[in-house]
Amino acid sequence: MRWLVALLFAAGLALGQAEPPRVFWVSQPVRSGQTVLVQGAGLAGLPLATVARLTDSEPGQPPAVPLAAGEQTWWPSSARALGDAAAAVPLPRMAEGLWALRWRLRGTWSTPVLINAPELWFVQGDQGDTASPGGWLGVFGTCLRLDERSPMLALAADGQPPRLVRAAAPEIGRGTAYGCYFRLPADLAPGRYALYVHNGHGGPAGWTRFQGWDHGPLDTVTIAAPTAWPTTEFAYDAAAGADDDARLAALAQRAQASGGGVMVLPATTLHLTRPLRLPQRTLLRGAGRERTTLAWTADATAPDGKPVPLIAGADLPRDDGGRRASFSLQDLTVRGAPTLGECLVERSQTTVPAHLTRVALIAQRQRNEQEARPALRLNSTRNFTVTDCDLDSFWCITVQYASASYLRIAGNRLRWRGATMNSLRDHQNVIFEDNALTMAGTFRDNGYTPEQNPNPGLWWDAFDSSNVRDLYYAHNTSGREEAEPPHTCIGITFDGNGAAYFGRVAAADGTHLTLAAPTNAGDRYNHPPCQPGAFVRIVAGRGLGQWRHLVSPKTTQVTDIEVDRPWDVAPDATSWLAINGFQGRALFVENDFGNEPCLQTYFGSHDVIWAGNKMGLAGQRTTVPVWYGTIAGGMQSDWHYQVLDNEIRGDSVDLVSVNANFGKLPEDYAGPASLGHVYRGNWATGATRFGLSLPSRMAGFVVEGNRRLTELRTKDVAGSLGLLIGNTDATDQPLRPTLPADSGVTLAD
Repeated sequence: MRWLVALLFAAGLALGQAEPPRVFWVSQPVRSGQTVLVQGAGLAGLPLATVARLTDSEPGQPPAVPLAAGEQTWWPSSARALGDAAAAVPLPRMAEGLWALRWRLRGTWSTPVLINAPELWFVQGDQGDTASPGGWLGVFGTCLRLDERSPMLALAADGQPPRLVRAAAPEIGRGTAYGCYFRLPADLAPGRYALYVHNGHGGPAGWTRFQGWDHGPLDTVTIAAPTAWPTTEFAYDAAAGADDDARLAALAQRAQASGGGVMVLPATTLHLTRPLRLPQRTLLRGAGRERTTLAWTADATAPDGKPVPLIAGADLPRDDGGRRASFSLQDLTVRGAPTLGECLVERSQTTVPAHLTRVALIAQRQRNEQEARPALRLNSTRNFTVTDCDLDSFWCITVQYASASYLRIAGNRLRWRGATMNSLRDHQNVIFEDNALTMAGTFRDNGYTPEQNPNPGLWWDAFDSSNVRDLYYAHNTSGREEAEPPHTCIGITFDGNGAAYFGRVAAADGTHLTLAAPTNAGDRYNHPPCQPGAFVRIVAGRGLGQWRHLVSPKTTQVTDIEVDRPWDVAPDATSWLAINGFQGRALFVENDFGNEPCLQTYFGSHDVIWAGNKMGLAGQRTTVPVWYGTIAGGMQSDWHYQVLDNEIRGDSVDLVSVNANFGKLPEDYAGPASLGHVYRGNWATGATRFGLSLPSRMAGFVVEGNRRLTELRTKDVAGSLGLLIGNTDATDQPLRPTLPADSGVTLAD
């Protein structure tokens, strides 16, 4: 579904409402016979609702064509209001496809809202933030594919007919309903294009245009021929120096003098002690990772004796795509010394596209987190791929301290002890797919004891003031080498973000907001509380459920801010506003979580989907919690969270919708703690204990069609508004729990 904020009534007032209902978000994907969670304003007194399945005629060319009156067959729908801010709308049992939803009031029909149209979250090309003619584009979001029909991509430039790409590119990635790759025509002219996607359903109305955020509004994609790297080859000369350090340095100097090129290494082991600094646009190529090894026998150090990365880009004398040279590695092994004091490979301060291909990065045995150094560090960088590589380290990949974006990490084997990928601060547009993740050693050997409250695994972190967004995590598998029972560690975690404000609105005028109090001060490191791109949410009062991007460059101790577009329902003095770093747009799709006892979405997450995964493991309780709380001086709630069609296995799995932690809400705050959660189609295999905890203070949720639930916890559901429908117990019989009288939850057949 595209983001579509639609006016649901063309004229008039009804049912005593002060203003007509509006829709801000609908849950998707939704199959026929299932229930759509609608989030909006003024939904408490719903008038007649009807739905229609759109005909699957030829799509034609974008942009989308509005639905014509009388073109569809409309069916009455028994919509259920879940308070004023949410409603549950069931779909008829018909063929899968796109649906339209509308309301009728005083003889007037609303503008239809589309369901199951593609919703485009982010895009990545073969060059990272650009794609090349004959290259590929990856598109990520929801409902990109509904069935066996191939999605279509269209690129439109001003004054030119759109170029259609009708077939996906499975040679790039397997693809899912949430991520698809498209091979581009070789004769596609460079330029900026509007991008549209169609999933094969809905005819001319089914096109969706991409609009995103990349440190600012983004509504086009760039097609550009890649800058050619020099291809001159420089062969390793065994007589060029007294030792391997000198010979490699001489080889790098030759490439530097030529403006880059290919440094060709023989099938041998080179023994090194000094850091290797590679020139701009230089490929270091071996004879194969089993045949060419760069082995450091001692730590590489700077002149002052401090450890430095073994391989990194050389400092650039001028601005040439960054402050450090961009280099690639291919067909070789890098092995650190037993006393590794820094990372093996560092890519930093560059945007020039580069890659690691068929490379092994092997750190020597590291006993604990204090001794750990990553195999690969990515800092202040973009446009980088890691494919078909072997990484063996306590921490395999770290993305720390500065922005890193447009990364693709695919088809690798990561042998880890502390973290597969550790991400901190400002990062976005990350593809992590088809990787095999294996934990080496035991939990105690790795320093993760119960007393330490460990957090190994994948860390999708937004510490301090950052925005972290746009993650596609798909088709990964995880396991352990040792036979010990799993530990109570965390497998995947979000770790919160910065907050600028939580309070009332004094005035609103278009994109300008005046706050009732100043925003927060910076932290102890003088980081501002949020950066542009943070999300500004109305969490209570008039306009509840809307969000916008922050565009103000200054967020410290201010009372006036700007957002990226006007509100559909303007906030007023009753409205509560939360301004947080943007954390979300994360897709976890078709993974086998064989070594993750906890899969947690921490504070302030937005648009997170777990779909088609295998969850749970033998010998350990697995939890999948989502958290909210008042932390970092703000309201950290989780919006638009969906857990769909996952296989629940192992001994025990608990899905926990909204854990409260880290502070209490203000006494005068009467709004919800979170909103827009869907748990649908999850099922338990074998004798698995499968529990689900309903949320408290939730403005709209749906729990539907989950099978073999052994426990449905309703104790803390007070203050929530939601729907339970079609779930079964451990014997696969209809589950009809006893609900507290004040729950506000509807139990339906």
